[in-house]
Order: sequence, then structure tokens, then C-alpha cells
Amino acid sequence: MNQHPDFPQEAARVRQTAERARSQYGEAVEREAKQRQYTEDLRVAVGGDFNNDLFVAEVILAAQSQRVHNLRQAQEKPYFSHIDFRDGQGSHSYYIGKWGLTDPVTQKPYVVDWRSPLADLYYSGQVGPCGYNTPGGRVEGEMTLKRILTCQNGELVRLMEANIISEDDYLVEVLSDHANDRLRDIVTTIQAEQNVILRADRKRPVIVQGVAGAGKTTVALHRITWLLYTYQDTMTPKNLMVLAPNPLFLNYISAVLPELGVEDVLQVTFHGLAEKLCGRELYPLDDAATLLRLIDPSVPEEERARQARVANFKGSLDYKRVVEAYIEAMTENILPEGDVMLSAVRLYTAEDLRHVFARELAPFPLEKRRGELRKHMNERLKLGRRKLETMLDKQIESRTNLLRELMPENTKARQERMARIYAARDQRREEIDRLCRGYLDRWFRQWGKLDLLKAYRGLLQEEPSFSLPEGVEPQLWREVCQVTAENLERQRLDSGDIPALLLLQKALFGYAVRLDIHHTVIDEAQDLSAFAYDMLMELCSNASFTIVGDLGQGIHSYRGVQDWHALMAQVFPKVECSYYELVTSYRNTGQIMSFASKVLRRYPTPGGVLPKPVLRMGSNPRCLALEEGESLAQAVAGEIRRLEELGCSTVAVVMKLPRACRDLHWELWEKLDRPVRLLDDQDTEYTGGVMVLPAHLTKGLEFDAVIVADADAETWRDDALHARLLYVCLTRPLHHLTLFHRGPLTALLAGEKPEGAQVAKNDAK
Repeated sequence: MNQHPDFPQEAARVRQTAERARSQYGEAVEREAKQRQYTEDLRVAVGGDFNNDLFVAEVILAAQSQRVHNLRQAQEKPYFSHIDFRDGQGSHSYYIGKWGLTDPVTQKPYVVDWRSPLADLYYSGQVGPCGYNTPGGRVEGEMTLKRILTCQNGELVRLMEANIISEDDYLVEVLSDHANDRLRDIVTTIQAEQNVILRADRKRPVIVQGVAGAGKTTVALHRITWLLYTYQDTMTPKNLMVLAPNPLFLNYISAVLPELGVEDVLQVTFHGLAEKLCGRELYPLDDAATLLRLIDPSVPEEERARQARVANFKGSLDYKRVVEAYIEAMTENILPEGDVMLSAVRLYTAEDLRHVFARELAPFPLEKRRGELRKHMNERLKLGRRKLETMLDKQIESRTNLLRELMPENTKARQERMARIYAARDQRREEIDRLCRGYLDRWFRQWGKLDLLKAYRGLLQEEPSFSLPEGVEPQLWREVCQVTAENLERQRLDSGDIPALLLLQKALFGYAVRLDIHHTVIDEAQDLSAFAYDMLMELCSNASFTIVGDLGQGIHSYRGVQDWHALMAQVFPKVECSYYELVTSYRNTGQIMSFASKVLRRYPTPGGVLPKPVLRMGSNPRCLALEEGESLAQAVAGEIRRLEELGCSTVAVVMKLPRACRDLHWELWEKLDRPVRLLDDQDTEYTGGVMVLPAHLTKGLEFDAVIVADADAETWRDDALHARLLYVCLTRPLHHLTLFHRGPLTALLAGEKPEGAQVAKNDAK
């Protein structure tokens, strides 16, 4: 490709741009250092108080740090495309890069930022008539040249004419690389259908149904950087949130946003968000427990059905109605019964007290309401004390007047009687003082101490102290209480507990922190429940979401989304949603995706379409039958060595259940004579290399090669839930897929299911 006649000219321009970036870099570093010192000095001077000057200084520092980051990277890879575009104003040459660079003297851009409206030409336009949208309207014209440039160390190493060589060739070359321990950015390879999603209107929910390997996660994360670039006057990284399924996945995607120059975005799991909002540690989340029971053959079928029913209910808005009914009953019953009396003085009638608590203080959560009620009662207590003292003074006055009438003046007996009356008065005043001094403490002690988890346990009574909402079956409610109580006894939560706990937290204490989130990205969104979505809408106070998922990978479909359009109608009934489908898989080779699609054809999803692999071919998946008595560990170890010889640096050995992984892990360590990593639900760091992990943990990750070590019919039952889980496993490898089976291969790979076949009971809601 270096024989292109314009290669020397393009190479010179790349070197010139890299040198410009290099010359500006030193000055930018110096400015950042001065601004950082000024900001630190100012922070020390103002202490912990808010200060507008400090706020401005921090904004300037962030901008200068971003410029240093941009210039550092621009020295290595100044840009990746050269396009010529002719419009009504003439012909223009544009160079598009990861970072926009501007001439400090003329202020004219000599590299266009990939997020700018003009860069849309590169992602969605081809040589010929095209255009791009700007805040002032659409610009129409003609692209006369489109080149893809590969730069390294400030030098041009490859040039491709997009109108001569298919962009798929370039894409295939990029995708043929090997996986590492982090998800990478895709700035140079964003496809037209991904670009539309990336630049979609932020004011409405964007819902993306994307097949495995369609780039959903990377598109969603790149959308964050586009939002920050486009709305930089009103949005900062702290106004954005990424919600991920587990800490391991968060670690895997952790490098993408910093690589794109974005720091301080809240990246969190739903459980982590709940702990942040509750201001305390909650029980650990055992999110896979229900799934593992549903796929464990040692669990009786009726128990699997019970677990599925409970998980389905706890993910529904019916569970929200139950929690709200409980909160309402708790609020009504939290006050001690009867009038509030201070000796003979009535401070409140029961009705008056309820009115103050339930109406006047209604905007406050219960704990805050109790504090406000204490202030209110303190004023009443002062009035009550004055009434008691006034009553006492009148009694004393009456008794002394009577004594004066009945006994002669200046007699010793009268003086003694008077002294006893005044002594009794003083004693009574002391009693009133003692009564009032501890009165509120004693009265509020009747309430008991509010506690979130204790309140949640109070909700989960098989014979509830409140009326279940209409439509909630008592028998189902008893099952919910039993299953949840078993988890709480182990001090574990499942995902269905989190929205309920957040609702209770709000009612009892309010949230410990205030979220100021302008946009939320939800990944693996098919596994989130309707109740969870409803709570997120309330927490963020907006409908600005990017929701990406794949129903075909819905391994938690018993609690999550089974139909995107149903979710829109249920959770976003008053909001117009933007719905997109990504059907091209960029991760796998054609052979791997064709093989994995057999599972989807056997158990298709509502309205689902089969993935279309990008034109990247490789070796066929290997299905290897183990002979009677043949060692699985020995066979897998041999396959690992073969894959490593082929250049695979990340190899995942996958089995359905964690206990099977544990058994194989130690044997593999021994057979390979080197450490092999075992991943479980407690792991928070993804490091690559050779690892053994259960099937459910592979979701969202990718590897050079995957070995499914237990692909037999007995392990992988022929039902929809097993189909979703196996499909996840089969779509993780970039290059190589191997399956071992002892006995018949799972029927899930037999293609379409015979007409009229039944779905297993535990797969149905």
C-alpha cells in the first residue's frame, strides 16, 4: 500500500501534524502544572467550603489536563482519515482524528475531532453525494476523496483509498487482532449503523437490540464522549453514569473512557449504586444464585419453578406496589396510639398528631419526619409546661388565699402552713421540670430505631400486617417471603431486592447522596427488571438513557426483559423512545457465528433476527468427543497448548456450573504445570491469559479462544434458558472455538426445534 502515488505527500503531512502536537505539548504541560499548583493552593486556602473561584480553577485545570492528554496521543497517531468535500463554498480537505487540534495562531482546526458534526462524513458517507448535519442546518455536497490512514509513532504506515478497497478489508484487518485484558476504543472503525446510535437525540431513551459482538458496549461508551463533546456547556463527566452487570465487567471496560479522555464518569453496578444512595454497606449481591438453581440438575423441578416465579414477581412493578402498600401502612402505624398527654395537659389529640405527621410533614422521609415532629412537639411541650405551671400557680394562689381567710395574720401556725404550701409548689415545679426534660426522649423511644434491613424483613411476612394490592396472590406472596428470607438468613441479596431497598430507603431516610445524572448508559440491559428501570427513572429524574442489550443473551429472562417494546410501554409510556437494531456481529469469525446461530434458531427470541457475521473467516469450531475413561483435564490442557501455539493470548475454559470449574481448575494447573486463574462471582479484576470460569461470567467479555468443556446433552438441557446461556458462551471467542463432550453433544446445536415442541417449565414466566 506504500506504493500509492500520494503516500509521500500524506506521510509528510502526518509528520508535520505530529511535530505541531509535539511543539505544543511542552507548553501545555507547563500551563497545566501552573494551573494545578494554583488550584491546590486555592483549595487549601478555602478549606472544605464551596468557593466559586475554586470551581472555576478546577474547570480550567480539567480542560488543560485534557489538552495535555490529547497532545500526548496526537504525537503518536495524529489522525486516521483524510476526506475531501465539496459544497457550495468550494472544495475542502479535512483530516479526522481522535482529538481535534487547532492552530494556536489562526484558531483554525487542522485535525477535526471525530465527534464533530463534520466527522459524520467519514462514518456515514461514501465518495459521491452526501452531507452532514450542523446546529445551523444540513450541509449538502459531494465527497470526492476518502482515505483511511494508519499512523504509528507519528509516521504514516498505511494508506487505503476507501473508494477502491472495501472498508470491510480494513475492518477485517482490525478485527483480526487478538483480545487483551481490556475492551478497546473503536474510533477508527465505527460503522454507519453504530454512528447513528452514537449521535442519537439525548432527550429520549435510546434502546438498542444488538446481537452478540455487534459493538453495543463500545458504541454506548463512545456515545458518552460524543455527548460530552456536543453538550460541553451543560454537561460534565460527573453528570453521566454507566450501569454495568458486575464488578468484573466494570473492570473489563474500565480503560475505554480514560482512553477517550473522559474521567469521573460514575461507573457502577446497580448494587454499588444502591450502597452509595443508602450511605451504607448492604448484604453482598448473589446475583447468579437464582440462575444457578434453575440450571442445576440436582435442584428439584418444583423448586426451580418456585425460584423462577419469585424472581419474576420481584422484578415486576407488582412488587413495587406491594412495597408502596407496606410503606403506607408503616407510615400510618408508626405513631404510638392515643392522645399525647403531659400529665393533665393534652398536647395533641391522636387525630391532631396524625394530621401533623401525615399531612404537614409528608414531604419528609420517616426519619427526617420524626426529627421535624420532635421540633413541632418541642414547641407544644413548652406550651404544655406553661399550662401546667399556670395551673399550679392558680392552685397555690387559691390555697394561700383560703389560708389567709381562715387563719389569723402573723401567727406561727399560718406561717408554717404557708411554708409547706410553697415547698409543695417548688417540689411540683421540680417534678414538672423533670417530666418535661426527658419527655420527648421517652415518647420517641416508643418508636424504636428505624433500620433499613430490619424494615425490609418486616415487609417479608407471610401473613402481612398490611393488605396486599389487588391481583397479588397470597400463595405467591408466601413463596416470595420464604425464598427472600432464606437469602437474608445467609446475609445475601438478589437483584430483585435492590429496587425494593431503594424504595424503602427513600421512604425511611431519603437518599444519602443526591444524584445529578443527565444521562445513563445501561449495559446488558436485558437482565434488568421493570422495577429496576422504574427506580432508575425516578433516581435520575429524566428519561435520558442509552439502553443496550441482546434478548438472545437473556440468561436472566425469568426476571428481566423479554420484549423491548413491552418494556417501552411499561416503563416509558409517556416518552417517545428511539429503537435500533444492530444485526452485524464484528467479534466472531463467520464460522463461529454460524455455529452459534444454531442455538438461536432452536429457541428464537420475540422479533429476533439471526446475526450477520462480518466477512472475516477462520477455522471451523471443533467438537471433540471424549472416549470412555479419557481425562477431560488432559484433553483441555492439550487444546490450550495448541491454541497458544496459534497465537491466542486469552483462552477461556468454560463450564456450566462453578463447582465443575473448581474441579477442572486444579487438574488443569497440574497438567499445564503453571498457574491457571479461576474466576468466580467475587472476582473484580479481569487479567486475560488462561482462565477457567462458569458460563454466566463470560457475558460481555471476549477472548481469543473459548473451550466449552462440558458440551454434552446431559449438562446442557434442551430448553430456552440453557440455550441463552450456551449462546453467550459460543459468541465470546474472536478466533477459535472448541467444545468437548462426553456422550452425545447437546441437542441445542441441532438447529431448529421440531414444530410443537414444549418449552421447559422453568423457562416460562
